[in-house]
Amino acid sequence: MTRVRVEQLAVRYGPTTVLDGIDVEIGDGEFFFLLGPSGCGKTTLLRSIAGFIEPSGGRILFDDRPMHGTPPAKRDCGMVFQNYALWPHLSVFENVAFGLDVRKVGKEEKARRVREALKLVKMDGFEERPPNRLSGGQQQRVALARALVVEPAVLLLDEPLSNLDAALRVELRAEIRDIQRRTRRTAVYVTHDRAEALALADRIAVLKDGGIEQLGSPEDLYDRPASPFVAGFVGDANRVEGRVAAAEGDRFVVEGPFGTVRARATGGAVTAGGAALAVFRPERLRLDGSGDGGVGTLTGRITRRTFLGEVVQHDVELEGGAVVRVLSLGGDTAHPEGTAVRVRVDDALVFPV
Repeated sequence: MTRVRVEQLAVRYGPTTVLDGIDVEIGDGEFFFLLGPSGCGKTTLLRSIAGFIEPSGGRILFDDRPMHGTPPAKRDCGMVFQNYALWPHLSVFENVAFGLDVRKVGKEEKARRVREALKLVKMDGFEERPPNRLSGGQQQRVALARALVVEPAVLLLDEPLSNLDAALRVELRAEIRDIQRRTRRTAVYVTHDRAEALALADRIAVLKDGGIEQLGSPEDLYDRPASPFVAGFVGDANRVEGRVAAAEGDRFVVEGPFGTVRARATGGAVTAGGAALAVFRPERLRLDGSGDGGVGTLTGRITRRTFLGEVVQHDVELEGGAVVRVLSLGGDTAHPEGTAVRVRVDDALVFPV
């Protein structure tokens, strides 16, 4: 196992700054995720760790060993690419064994390690197949086996499931987590899929515009986001603007045309009298019939009802014109479109504008 430390890392291409002063430490055996939108710098950071990109500033250390000037082949990393990157003219066995051949591993040891790696990813029995006779999911399993067979100090995964269908992504992400737990490899995983990150990660770094917006466990990021950006990127988030009417201990009373709610402050300096942004998670809102309510109850009318299987999404236009999404358990038929409703707010966040 290996600890990875990134200190003040910067990557620039001419006048364009891709990464700007990244500081992060990834622990031994940790499953660490880089999450963010396209263009935020997450793949650049991963490739810098791998050695494919030479940083413009800062440094990367593996167990206190600076990696500056160390080529990718000498960094003891295993890489799993988005597009599988399998050799089409080689069999499954030969693809997985490629890194061992480069390392001059003996024939018997090579055969043993390839068999073990293929068994780990549930591809034993496919040794002689060419890649073009495998499904996308099977090819990605082979790519994972190829990265694991060299027993890397650090496993790097660059959006490995993005080319697969939704059901297969769910299946494979659970298997990847099981494999990481069994092998205890330090792993860094790049994705823009928040479900993958929340389901698999020990910790997540949310990137925005070349910097880390927030770093923490999945629960921290979801329940205590440091900014509206993080709140909206790690989960669905309704946003309505208002003002802080009062402070009540660790809660704030936020009011606006939509109504009045009590909210938690998890990021930024919130002060009484200031403009504020109230954020509600759709699953923490409840539809509760029609009529007026007090603090924590908003009134509105359902403008759209969308059946999503296990849940039903209701779009509710509140007083003042703001529209919020409310998620109810599937089978909810009590609230058709056009119904006047009260929306009870079980939990709300507040950020300064």
